Amino acid sequence: MTPVRLAAWSCVGLFLCAALPLCLSNYDHGRAFSDQLTYHYPSIVHFVNGGGITDYPSATTPGYHLLLAGFARWVLMTEPALKLANCAITAILLGLIAAAVARRVGSVAASVAMLLPMVFSIYVFPSGVWLLPDNLAWLTVFCLLHLALHFRQEWRWYLSVAFGLVAAVLVRQSNLWLCAVMLVAAWCGEPDSRRHPPSREVRLAGAGLAILPSAAMLAYFISIWQGLTPPSFAEKHASLNLAAVPFFFCVLAFYSLFYLPLILTPAHQLLRGSIRSRYAVCLGGLGGLLASLITATDWNPAEGRVSGLWALAKVLPQMHHRSLGISVLAALGGMMAVAWLLMAKPRTRPIIAAAAVGFVAAQSTSHFVYERYYAGLIFLLILQVTGELLERRTGSPPRWSLAGPAAFTLFNAAVLTASLYAG
Repeated sequence: MTPVRLAAWSCVGLFLCAALPLCLSNYDHGRAFSDQLTYHYPSIVHFVNGGGITDYPSATTPGYHLLLAGFARWVLMTEPALKLANCAITAILLGLIAAAVARRVGSVAASVAMLLPMVFSIYVFPSGVWLLPDNLAWLTVFCLLHLALHFRQEWRWYLSVAFGLVAAVLVRQSNLWLCAVMLVAAWCGEPDSRRHPPSREVRLAGAGLAILPSAAMLAYFISIWQGLTPPSFAEKHASLNLAAVPFFFCVLAFYSLFYLPLILTPAHQLLRGSIRSRYAVCLGGLGGLLASLITATDWNPAEGRVSGLWALAKVLPQMHHRSLGISVLAALGGMMAVAWLLMAKPRTRPIIAAAAVGFVAAQSTSHFVYERYYAGLIFLLILQVTGELLERRTGSPPRWSLAGPAAFTLFNAAVLTASLYAG
């Protein structure tokens, strides 16, 4: 078995060993089960019974629910069976990410270690056990980011983008931000070897045509809902929330700390390099700090600032509704955001920058600033750049450098276990 396949099957196997007993025993407990019981299982039943898309018990577009409703109609309509189908979606997601990482890193041990924090994250694992659309949404995001990072001036690329965007928006309407990423990918795409390669304008026009079906589909949903969500959720979800910006930096900072041992050498080279790089990193920190000061960042469940890293705002000092802990992490996250960009390959930088900006802009339209909405993308971005950095080095990374991801895995596994079995 090749290292790529071994890494992929190792991650999938570890996930399935932990997830399948919970699925087969129909174990129901915790936040993910509550969301399944309240929103997503009723939505699946709604479509199984022939219900329409004008309103149903979920705030997301109905792609996930229609998919599992089709499974229920044509295969088996029991909760454990639906959970197994849902589990397969997460297994595919983790296998594809692990294969992409292993292809760059070359080391099975390093690839698996890098993936395990995501495998056992409380924001990824439960969505592979209970009926939640999150991991199907992240699967579409991963596929489209892969397409963006591997631009080809071919009709197949544009067609794949068109289908991918339709799938992404059909699962989660906020995924429309991926359209901006595909436009940037086409604009920055490297010319091919033909004598007269198409201009940037032609590539941009092709990408523009590719995004039209997804934009038209979302416009259709908006027209029948008279808003961005089904009518039952309009007042609950639609709201401008600038706290999304500093919180994105917070999550990025916290997750990045555990991957630093793997990238110490390139990070040290960056800081010892040109003075412009150091200034850019400092300006990133200043930007993160300012983002945390222009909006409230205290613990406030009514305003959607609750759970996850918002616990820092609950236990650490705050002044005028600005949390000290959130401000410190946001400043660090701004520095890390610039550092990740500068360390990435030149071709990768505009893609991940567009992904981060587009994603945060989309999240700023939601009332809820929950870590589970951010974790998936931040894992994908960190794994992408870390993989690129390890690809450039000679030999496998030293064993001690895996201590960071290992510690993150243990931390996430402890939090996950407490959420599954406490109470």
